[in-house]
Amino acid sequence: MRTILVATAIVCAIGLGSCSDERGPTEPTPRQVGVVVAKPEPLVQGGAITGDVRARVQTDLSFRVSGKIIERLVEVGQSVKAGQLLARIDPEEQKADLDVAAANLQSAEAQQTQAQLAYDRQQSLFRTQVTTRAALDQAQEALLTAQASTKSAQALFRNRPGYPVLYGAEGGCRRGDHRAQRRGRAGGAGRPGRLHPCP
Repeated sequence: MRTILVATAIVCAIGLGSCSDERGPTEPTPRQVGVVVAKPEPLVQGGAITGDVRARVQTDLSFRVSGKIIERLVEVGQSVKAGQLLARIDPEEQKADLDVAAANLQSAEAQQTQAQLAYDRQQSLFRTQVTTRAALDQAQEALLTAQASTKSAQALFRNRPGYPVLYGAEGGCRRGDHRAQRRGRAGGAGRPGRLHPCP
């Protein structure tokens, strides 16, 4: 029995001895660092890069009314001055609208004349106490309505003639999709051209 205990103690001692690390602590491996000496080099001229070149300032222009472009007076890249005529659309539709506006103006003026006469008559009758105050007020309201209609018709008539042409708002170079704005294509507020500062 004593022999078995001694043998067991020897085996345990051998096992514990094999688990211990006799090498001790290891030092970390040093890292390699690349070093480059700064020195002047000749500048390489030229080279190729990719990107979009855009103007810092641009102005979008378009017609106030839609129609078919019959004349374009500037090309892409051409210099444009402020107030220069750029394009013109077919004026036939605008002429028809102008005739309608003129007819509406004449009708409004005639209604205003009738309303003025009716108001003057009511005023004269009211002075002689033949008509009522309500009738005079009604005639005055009709006159004010007719005057407002006349002013509106005059504004529409005055603004119509200049719409079929497009002028440059400021100086620059014509840019944009000229294929979409060539002669015979539809033009209007939906197809603006752009002016950029000339290089």
